[in-house]
Amino acid sequence: MLKSTKVENILKTKEGQDAIIAIEEILFPIYDASPEKLSDEERNFILIEELEQQVNSGGFNFFFSYSYGSFAHETLYSLEQIGSIKFKQILENAMGVFNNSTVPQNEEERFEVIEENEEEFDEVWDLLDDEFYQYEEDIHTLLVTYVKENIQQFR
Repeated sequence: MLKSTKVENILKTKEGQDAIIAIEEILFPIYDASPEKLSDEERNFILIEELEQQVNSGGFNFFFSYSYGSFAHETLYSLEQIGSIKFKQILENAMGVFNNSTVPQNEEERFEVIEENEEEFDEVWDLLDDEFYQYEEDIHTLLVTYVKENIQQFR
């Protein structure tokens, strides 16, 4: 088990998105340098935050076209772990454009599939982008609750 001092202190002084941003500042440098050093719970946190950032930056086309699309299946699992219903459903639907909902892990292969089906995929993804942007589910509260419930697994 990890000693929970930094994240615990954040949760004592910050809430919601402010807490998430502060936790990201701790975890992203570790993820970038040595992702294997993250606990499963920390990795779940990072994957969900990357999904949110990528979709907000350029939609599902952006998410799937670049490296984080390699982790689509893991991100789906991470959403399940925090108790997401709506965002999990949206991601499942976005993954559904791929054959048998199986997103290729290889970035080149995935990009090729996207390019070959761009018009069809974008039609679906554009609708899902709009649905995602509505934030019908409070993903930030779900994440903070998840961190609190698993605090011993966070730094």
